[in-house]
Amino acid sequence: MVGYCKSVKDVISKKSDSRSLLDIVLTIFEMKTRSISHTNYDTFLDYVKLHLVQRVIIKSRQVEYQLKPEFGGQHYQTSKTEPKADLIDLLNSQNIQFNVMDDDGESAGSLIA
Repeated sequence: MVGYCKSVKDVISKKSDSRSLLDIVLTIFEMKTRSISHTNYDTFLDYVKLHLVQRVIIKSRQVEYQLKPEFGGQHYQTSKTEPKADLIDLLNSQNIQFNVMDDDGESAGSLIA
């Protein structure tokens, strides 16, 4: 799980005085949304088949995904255990937005189904 900032004061001290309160709040929100829980791959597949998943990021050895807002919008991560092509076919069949990324975070391609 990605860690949170120690306190709001830490974030504020890192921002210049010219930054608005909105910028600070958005930074804190972004830090909180980066918190990712781990699930097993079968759970991920179940969520996909039950139409609970909003978007997916496919990396070489892992998959990051977010549930739809009506199901909590949480972010999860799992180890990829099936070929990328099979996963892409499944996501397409379920009309789920996904992005394929390399290990450096560069986008290798995407599709909004």
